[in-house]
Amino acid sequence: MEIRLKLPLLFFVFLLFIENGHSQTPAADCQYKKGVKDYLTRIDCPTDFNYLKGKSLTEKFGQVASVKIVYSIRNNQLYFINSSLYPFHYDFCSSVLNVPDELSLFNIKNYQSNPAREFILVNLNYYSWLGLYGIELMPEDNIGAKELNSFFQQVVTRVYFGNKVRVLAMSPEMEKRFAAIPSIPLIRSTDVYQGRQFVSLNKGKAYGYLRKVKAQEISKTVISKHDIVILDGLPNELPVVAGVMTVPFQTPLCHVSLLCQNRKTPNATYRAAWTDPAIEALLNKLVCYEVTADSFLIRKAGEAEAGAWWLKTESRKTIRLAVDTSIRKITGLQELSFRNVSAIGGKAANFSELLKIRVDKKPIPLPEGSFAIPFYFYYQHLRENNIHQLLDSILTNSALLNDPQKLNISLKN
Repeated sequence: MEIRLKLPLLFFVFLLFIENGHSQTPAADCQYKKGVKDYLTRIDCPTDFNYLKGKSLTEKFGQVASVKIVYSIRNNQLYFINSSLYPFHYDFCSSVLNVPDELSLFNIKNYQSNPAREFILVNLNYYSWLGLYGIELMPEDNIGAKELNSFFQQVVTRVYFGNKVRVLAMSPEMEKRFAAIPSIPLIRSTDVYQGRQFVSLNKGKAYGYLRKVKAQEISKTVISKHDIVILDGLPNELPVVAGVMTVPFQTPLCHVSLLCQNRKTPNATYRAAWTDPAIEALLNKLVCYEVTADSFLIRKAGEAEAGAWWLKTESRKTIRLAVDTSIRKITGLQELSFRNVSAIGGKAANFSELLKIRVDKKPIPLPEGSFAIPFYFYYQHLRENNIHQLLDSILTNSALLNDPQKLNISLKN
């Protein structure tokens, strides 16, 4: 038996529109005529949009066509950039506008409001199933109401679909802030997800045994790394598994989504997963599970092909992290750098680098009095209390590692 998600005809019409659009003969009222253009200053017809569009950098809402916009605050100039030539705003600004800043400084200056800001940088996404376009800012962009309203009005007067443009509010905080500007129509992430049955969160392929697990019972359930789990909710904890499918929608930064991205685990949301008869028929069987940008596949698999896949993907060298115990006092982060990562950890080491950044010769705003507790103290605690012996015994006991209940009992004892 095989389960393959089929998308509605409207979606394929949209794909045909997107893929074939700029091969059409441009109309007289189009900005794009011929040749290679770095940017356009207007989007006056579908051909213009199709020429400029690229794939969204994330697939949190499925297949979305996206045009990147750069607005120069200093020159009051709007650029709809060729998003296939320049996948990132920085690529365009450095190559075409000759911005001299290094990437890190460029990001600090231009993805949030500050006196040194030179550009407003957004994505203009087309949500075909809604027939709407969303202006997507970075979540941390705290642009002021006056600046956002001015920018929005410029965009809608320079695109032929101006009455269909909305500002995307990705969080309750953004929604509250944007709602204070009555002249700007909003679209929320819940609106974008509305009516959708499937969303791809992390593409990939895996083999494993298909299981249904209630999110509230995941800590009490024995789950193997060769299980593909269907979840009726979004748990706070998720053991290592082969694949994940959830019934409720996930945000790109939710715990399950981040774990799957870091572990390279195929992950998707399918609203009917818990009750789909075709999935029920494959429960507790060995299957192949594959998530693509716009669909998923679950089919029965043989032991030989699954074994070959596991051998290929799991045969990797053990990574042992270096531990530096030479720093033996509480140390201010201004005295350290990323070279000390093995002594204080990644977060503290990266924070110490942030303390060195200057914008217009001034430090960026950061919490004061930052310090690190070196690994030495943790290591000393483990040794003096013989905890390291317990940890070593657990790490070599596969029966404990594959049984959450036994593992919890062992750790409590």
